[in-house]
Formats: sequence, C-alpha cells, structure tokens
Amino acid sequence: MLKRLAGACLLFLIIAICSGCSSLAYYQQAVFGQIELLSKKRDLVEVLSDVSVPLEVREKLRLAQRLTTFAEARVGLPVGSTFDSYADIDRPYVVWNVFSAREFSLTLETYCYPVAGCVAYKGFFEREDAVRFADERKAGGYEVYMGGVTAYSTLGWFADPLLNTFIYRAEEALASLIFHELAHKLLYVSDDTTFNESFATTVERYAVRLWLESEGRSETYQEYLAGQERRQQVIELILKTRNLLAGVYEESTSDENRRLAKQKLIAALQKEYQDISDNWPNGSEFKIWMEQDINNAKLGAVGAYQQWVPAFEELMKQSVSFDDFVTEAEKIGQLAADERELRMVSLTSLHKPM
Repeated sequence: MLKRLAGACLLFLIIAICSGCSSLAYYQQAVFGQIELLSKKRDLVEVLSDVSVPLEVREKLRLAQRLTTFAEARVGLPVGSTFDSYADIDRPYVVWNVFSAREFSLTLETYCYPVAGCVAYKGFFEREDAVRFADERKAGGYEVYMGGVTAYSTLGWFADPLLNTFIYRAEEALASLIFHELAHKLLYVSDDTTFNESFATTVERYAVRLWLESEGRSETYQEYLAGQERRQQVIELILKTRNLLAGVYEESTSDENRRLAKQKLIAALQKEYQDISDNWPNGSEFKIWMEQDINNAKLGAVGAYQQWVPAFEELMKQSVSFDDFVTEAEKIGQLAADERELRMVSLTSLHKPM
C-alpha cells in the first residue's frame, strides 16, 4: 500500500508542477490529506479487539462488516479491501466540496484531475482551504456553494477506511452510504459527475431495500421508502426550478429582469417546499438546505447527484437482473457524452416511480 501511495503521490505532484504553482498547492493538500487519512487507519480486526475503543464504535463497525459482506455476496458490489479498516480523523467531515456557477448559468464549473477525470466540484481536506477557494470564486463573480462530505471513494486506488465522520449513522443511513461508495467502484465514467452519482444513488436504494428485507425489518423499510419519497418530491421541485431558471437565463432581456425572475422562482421553490413539508407526518428532508441561501451552484449540486436517478430506475425496471442492469449502464457510459445524455433523457421520459 505504501509503495502505491508513494507512486500516486509522485504522479500527482509531477502533474501539479507541470501545471503551475496554484495546481502544485492544490495537489499538495490533496496528497498530504490522503496520506494523513491512510496513516490514521487501523485494521478492523485490531480495532474490534481493542477494549479502549468505545463500545458504540465497535458495534457500528461490526454492522459495517455485515453490510460489506452483504454488499458483496447478495448485491454483487466489489468490496475487496475497502472498509476493512477504521480511521478516526477527529473532524466532522473528511473533505469539503466547493461548487460554483455563473450568475446566469446553471452549468457548474468543472475541474479535471488524474484518475478521477473531470468533476463538477473542487474538494479540500481542510475547511480553511475550501473557504479560501470559495471566496476567490465569489470575488471572480461566481455563485458558490460549499458542503462538507462525510465519505468519498478513491475508486479502488486505495483501501478506503471506515471513518468516524459517518460511522455513527443510523443503520439504514450507514447502509446507504456504504452501498453508494461501493457502487462507484462498480461503474465510474470519467468526466460525468451526474451520471456517476445518479448511478450510485440508484444502486444504493436498491441495495438498502434488499438489506432491510433480508433483516426482516419491513417497518424500517417502509420508513425508508417514505423518506425516499419525501426526498424525491423535493428533488423534483428543485429540478423544476432549475428548468424554469434555465429558460429565464436564455431570455433576451436585461440582467435586472433576470435577477428579479430568479428571486421569484427561488422564493416560489421555498414556498412550495413549505407547503408539501407541512403535510408530512414526520421527516424533515432538505429543511436546512431550504432555509439557507439558494443559488445556481447549490441548485446545480443537487442536480449533479440526482438528475438521472429516474433514468437509472427505469433501466433497472427494464433489466432482468442486477448484473444485466449494470451491463446496460456500462453500455450507456461508453457512449459519447451527447449520445449518453439523449439516452438518459429517453429513459427518464419512460420512468414511473418504483
């Protein structure tokens, strides 16, 4: 592992040096952040036998073991050495992602890296670095959204550990996260964040259903479904607002008129959310998200993770098995970007909630 880490670090630094000083600084923080994370991880067997580790942590780690075993044996997700260790990094998030977009555009800025390709955000291991970069983008005229991330996948380059940032989650939430991150190892298309995240979200939902059913927890599964339905209601509102805003931005009118229309649409989104959430018997999906400022970058971030979920759910319904679903998703992933989008739009038009 150390040889592989050293090799990757050297590769990143060489690329950064060739790209310029700003890239060098960014890759340095990425390299040293990854080194810090890996240096703190401990083998899971060792942690579970250590009585100085809080009992709650050990119980959650045993649950994670059961989840990864299930993911590999029953779902078919590639586990390998992923999540066979644990690291307490003594902070609430492992990285902070910064999304940015122009005032009259819903297209997120993209950043390209070795291995991962181009993605619609820039990630930092230190919050201060993320805040500094976000301030730079704001000064450059961009709208910015910054969010803490509790987990991410290195796509098999390293054996990603379980982290204190997410291990305390409720069972179905921990299952969702583990299945989601493992799904990235199953299929990852370079330069297409929306495709990758929507695929992983679809696999996550499918695997959680199988998990809860296997545990005989039908009541929990119904609660999970209700939560997913609430989330989907809000996501549809957000995506509708994005589509309306896209139309506003394309109009031949003054910037002042665009700003006014934008404010009205965002206010309408918040009002519609309040109306539907008032009717929920429980749950508060997106409550904090809605209460804070909403801009193009924030709207784009939601789209990046959810836009093609209906398309993938439709593809799953059309597939005879999970393996068949993955095969068909891989075929779509191999298409040129414009053809891929057309295929996803076509699937979305056929979708009815599962």
